[in-house]
Amino acid sequence: MFVTLVLDWVERWNNDHTIARLHRRTPAQAWEADLTPIETLDPTDLHTYTLEQIDTPLKITSKGVRWQSGYYVGDWMHGHGSAGEMVRLRHELHHYHRVELYDADTLRYRGPAFRSDEMSPRQSRSLDQARRREADHYAAKARRARKNASARYAATSIPAPLQRLNRLTASQAAAELRESEMRERDVSTEARPDILHRPRPSSNRWTPPLPTPENKDTP
Repeated sequence: MFVTLVLDWVERWNNDHTIARLHRRTPAQAWEADLTPIETLDPTDLHTYTLEQIDTPLKITSKGVRWQSGYYVGDWMHGHGSAGEMVRLRHELHHYHRVELYDADTLRYRGPAFRSDEMSPRQSRSLDQARRREADHYAAKARRARKNASARYAATSIPAPLQRLNRLTASQAAAELRESEMRERDVSTEARPDILHRPRPSSNRWTPPLPTPENKDTP
């Protein structure tokens, strides 16, 4: 329904709607009256403006071009690896299965290259299933945590101190506290290693804070 409404609006705008700066013509009439020649560009000429570029030149080896912990190969590379030719790499954002390579000096387009160790369809399905199971696992834990953190109180029709409902026994509370402490100690097993063990910057790279009126030495 939404797509139909948008297409109808585009049709009316281009063929029924007149615009003053187009001399009271519709966009379609102005387009047809414009005699400017249209040139069809080669898709390879658009790479310079539409793809992300890696500034560091890469070497063509017998295994291909190494980037992002993988090797990229193309049929046109045969015979170039032994010479150690240097190329520059451009790629479409979030599409790492294919890259475009250019001469490192002249930026002349050499050709495409494809990741040689791409995972199999079976691996892709298994990985998607594992990720969904992990997401469901943590979503269930979050729901339980929110439920446990919600306190309920007894209703009253007169001013009175709050009376909490569903109070645990002393032994039940102690057992839940022990489980919470164990989870906190084991949190490192679920944390991302690159965040948990991120190296701290060298102390000589820190910029010392500017003195404030509170800590300035008085003469």
